[in-house]
Amino acid sequence: MGYLVASVVLNALLSVIFKLFSTYRIDNFAAIVVNYIICFVIATIVTSGGVVQFNSIPHSWWPYLILLGSIFILTFNIVAKTIQLFGITIATLMQKMSVLLVVIFAVAYYREQLNVIRIIGLVAGFISIFLITGKVKSQRTKKLAPIFIALPIIVFFCGGLIDSTFVHVSRLQITLGSEDRFAGLLFGIAGGIGLVCLLLNITIRGRRYSLRDIVAGIVLGIPNFFTVYFIQKMLTSDYDGSVIFPIHNIAILLVSAIASRLLFSEKFGLPKYVGMILAIGAIVLLALGS
Repeated sequence: MGYLVASVVLNALLSVIFKLFSTYRIDNFAAIVVNYIICFVIATIVTSGGVVQFNSIPHSWWPYLILLGSIFILTFNIVAKTIQLFGITIATLMQKMSVLLVVIFAVAYYREQLNVIRIIGLVAGFISIFLITGKVKSQRTKKLAPIFIALPIIVFFCGGLIDSTFVHVSRLQITLGSEDRFAGLLFGIAGGIGLVCLLLNITIRGRRYSLRDIVAGIVLGIPNFFTVYFIQKMLTSDYDGSVIFPIHNIAILLVSAIASRLLFSEKFGLPKYVGMILAIGAIVLLALGS
């Protein structure tokens, strides 16, 4: 449970950091790429260089490393575009609701059991996500091409694919005891792909980035490495994936909402308070149901 709490707190911290990006006019993509590189460096230090010993990487890791590393950087770009076209509310809603796919995967593939208490907890959790994220308003001002209209759905499926893959990897136990190394390699692949895109932006598009973007990436990277590390660790607990990820996502949304209220004086209406109470209830029910 300690890893779950640590992951929730650090993910909420990431939300606060992202919220400050707009205030300080940070280039999101540049900061994210730097963040991935910093995560890789941290992993190299933590594992005493184990991350860069490529000849000793288990062959069973590579399919999941390449899949997750590619999806990490791809999902970020899709989320960023979704926020631009539809607003942060829809993007956040689809990301958090993607936990539904994790539940379906865990129950269908691994035959995890859903009792009445768990089902009630899941329903309460999904309702709380809608209430906490607020009114869904699209920022579209003109007709969009079909591919752009599908962006929120793509965010939903990408989020579900990432979390379901983590559940699958934990079940295989191929990273047991080496979660820090796996996380470092994962970020290294994502950072490598992102770095290529950054260089293309600079050489072909003439894009320029500032020192501020690099500093922001460093600040983001330190907690971000440990979020993925703790996610892997919490999946080694006795809780099923169909329970741990709903608790995880709901708790992140709850703590992030509280942080926004305390740090940014965000105004809360009655629906959001009801959503927060429901979120607490959902977490309790899911924990009891397991």
